[in-house]
Amino acid sequence: MFIDYEGYWYISRISIMELLGNKLTVILQSFQKIKKGLRDYIQQNSSFEEDLFVSEFQAEMLLALQIDALCQSSLEISEGLVSMYTIQEGEEQLRKGNILSANFDGGIVKIEAEDSVDQERSVFYCDGNELNTEDQGVKLSFARKPTFLFDDKELDAMEYLLNQ
Repeated sequence: MFIDYEGYWYISRISIMELLGNKLTVILQSFQKIKKGLRDYIQQNSSFEEDLFVSEFQAEMLLALQIDALCQSSLEISEGLVSMYTIQEGEEQLRKGNILSANFDGGIVKIEAEDSVDQERSVFYCDGNELNTEDQGVKLSFARKPTFLFDDKELDAMEYLLNQ
């Protein structure tokens, strides 16, 4: 049985929700309020009060942008290399590692890789639909499709409002 583990992988919605932990419900509720306000702003609703919205939701919008950065975490596995893209503290980070081995066992591929900078070793498990690993005790799951909590217009509006 062939399992295609090469290509692009994006941090999964499940991992994002798990990383948010017990604050998930509160965060999702505040995101709904932000989305409503952003919709009014984007549609240029005359009743939208920009200063009031920013003062009320500034912290939530900053959190939303941080979570969006987390959603952009991705991996590419290709030609014996693993490349991981993340955003940390507003800066893009690209780490690369060499695949040391890829072994098929019972419908799963176990991929061992070594970081080219610090020689840290990571193990990934792939069933073709999901790629899993553990990093410093945190379990991460990657999927073939990216997770979007906000669309581009909403993200642009938040960045604009926060920079006023």
